[in-house]
Amino acid sequence: MGSNYGSCFNESVTINPEGEGEFRWYDELTSEVPAFTGNPFNTPVHDTDEYYYLEADIGVTQSPRIKIYIS
Repeated sequence: MGSNYGSCFNESVTINPEGEGEFRWYDELTSEVPAFTGNPFNTPVHDTDEYYYLEADIGVTQSPRIKIYIS
């Protein structure tokens, strides 16, 4: 399960997920250090298709990472 976002190349995309908790954004599924923490996430300007992985920390529980595709 994941989400897809479209934009023109050489633009940033703003991703604003709904829900509670601390949102952590990773640029690799297995990364241990988030690329960004917070909500919304403004991606860097991209010139290729990109993937990010979103995880929510809700107290003592962490969600599985969700794949976000940006084209």
